[in-house]
Amino acid sequence: MTASSWHSRLVTLITVALVGVEQGIGVAVGLAILDRTRLSARPGLHVLGRIPGTTSWIPLDVEGGAQSVPSVLVVLFATPLWYANAIHFRGAMSAAVAQAPGQTELVVLDALGMSDIDYTGSRALERVLDGFDAAKISFAVAARRLPRARRVRPQRTGGADRGRPLLPLGR
Repeated sequence: MTASSWHSRLVTLITVALVGVEQGIGVAVGLAILDRTRLSARPGLHVLGRIPGTTSWIPLDVEGGAQSVPSVLVVLFATPLWYANAIHFRGAMSAAVAQAPGQTELVVLDALGMSDIDYTGSRALERVLDGFDAAKISFAVAARRLPRARRVRPQRTGGADRGRPLLPLGR
């Protein structure tokens, strides 16, 4: 249980004890909304590793024997990319590349949880890709299933090829 969860429970308990049950419920609902907003604005970027002998990828920081692939960084940003977390996304991506062991030649973004990208999110992703281009790092997006109508097609914008391949990511 997280510290914010304990704080929410404590504040709710005190409100119920001092003010009343109905007010305590209102406080609990308000705190839950604030906590959910905080979590969606600061989601974790998970670095994934491959489980040897399988096509499964899991976060490296959980037990399960996952191993990173040399010169490849696979990350999961399991939430929509929108204005509230765009700056956080850029910083987390930069930090993940900087902390990766050895020279990173390819970054793969697992888009499983990225169900939507708004304008600010797309600009953040574009800046991340510009940084990768400058560092000569290739980039790919992995998705288990993407509806045919939603598949990204390579396009030319601003004289640079901004299209990125989609790769199947086995689970």
